[in-house]
This record gives sequence, C-alpha cells and structure tokens, in this order.
Amino acid sequence: MYLMMQAGARLDSEFFSESLVRRMWPNAEVYCQFLSDRRVDRVLIYHHHDTAFRKNEQQLLTLLSSSDRNACAAQHVTVSHLFTGQRFEVYAIKR
Repeated sequence: MYLMMQAGARLDSEFFSESLVRRMWPNAEVYCQFLSDRRVDRVLIYHHHDTAFRKNEQQLLTLLSSSDRNACAAQHVTVSHLFTGQRFEVYAIKR
C-alpha cells in the first residue's frame, strides 16, 4: 500500500491493516452497496485473500466481473477485472 500511496493513490481506509474491512458479505448487493458508499474505484486483492481470512470478497469480485455482471444493477455498480499480477488481482469499480 505504501508504494500505491507514493504513486498518488487514495485509500478508502487508514494506512494500517487493522482498519481494512475484512468480513463475509451476505450477498453481492450488500457488497456493491459498500463499494458505492465508500466510493471505491479499484480493488486490489491478493490471490489467497479469501482462504487466508476465511472471507468471500474475492469470490464476489470474480463473480461480479464475469458471469453475474448485473447483480449490482440496483446499486448502479459494475465490476471489471483489470489486471492479474503474480500475487494479486485488480478490479475496476464503476459507480
């Protein structure tokens, strides 16, 4: 995150990992509402995020960027996969 901030990125939470939102999302609609409310433009997620933290964010991002693109139409949110790195994925969030 430090390198991203040096490059001009704005974080939606504090710099320290304790403030990151790590939770199980009950469904795509609730997750998309969170993305909209926090005005998220990009999500960077490490490949083993869901298994390491026992969460479902990565699973939702994969679903929303591929087969279920209309799941968050009510929240006016779409998710697109941008980039696959060696250890992470980047998704674009359009609100």
